Amino acid sequence: MTILAVALLVSVGVNCAVVETLARLGTVRHPFPGQAWLGHLVLAVGVGVVIAAGVVRRSLLAGGPADAGVRLQMASIISFALAEIPAVAGLMVFVLTGAREAAYPLFVVSFAGLLLYFPRWGQWEEWARAR
Repeated sequence: MTILAVALLVSVGVNCAVVETLARLGTVRHPFPGQAWLGHLVLAVGVGVVIAAGVVRRSLLAGGPADAGVRLQMASIISFALAEIPAVAGLMVFVLTGAREAAYPLFVVSFAGLLLYFPRWGQWEEWARAR
């Protein structure tokens, strides 16, 4: 789990580097240049997705027919994947609008979500004892 979480954290940095590289090269034709509202809309959706990741994580950990270890693994992977969505959306917003300032808040939201749901051994042990 930790390897997956670290890989997703690194991918947020890679997305940021791709945005910077594309912006400096200036070779991308943006279909919606200067449309700041698009960045704000996607930012709101990105924050909602990170919040939803927490809700999904809690509901998966709350119970079900699967083994506790399987539920823990599934909840972690799904919450990581959902927390990565804002970073991908940030790259998409930059490609569409050309606005770096619209992409960076999405990278921060994604990075914060990934850190929030990063696997912590103490939390896992506490959760396992409660079950």
